[in-house]
Amino acid sequence: MSNKESNYKKFIIFLEMFQGRPHHLARFLLENGVINDEFLKKISDSSTLNKITDISLMKEEVYFKNINDMKKYYNSIVYDIEEDKGKKTKEEWVIEMNQKLQSSIESESYEESARLRDYMKKNNIPRD
Repeated sequence: MSNKESNYKKFIIFLEMFQGRPHHLARFLLENGVINDEFLKKISDSSTLNKITDISLMKEEVYFKNINDMKKYYNSIVYDIEEDKGKKTKEEWVIEMNQKLQSSIESESYEESARLRDYMKKNNIPRD
């Protein structure tokens, strides 16, 4: 077993220790610097999360067919492509989308790459 795989399993065990206590887990992770400012900004700016005033009011239960569906769902919460789109010119938008795609490919984030590629195809954004 690789060190990365071992760390992953230990982290899962650690997270399961907080089972049923998401408030405690969130506070612990924040206090120990596990969550960076960039991720917190994504959460803060998420239009999906801003629409939810109380988690107990959420009616929709979410089920996933596979891990890729789960990743797409959670990525869509913290990264709202459409929200970013209105803040840039078309040329800036094309450049940024191509840069994000290239960066996700280079970092081997293939699910994110596929999501960006599909978005670009759907919206007729040319690839460099």
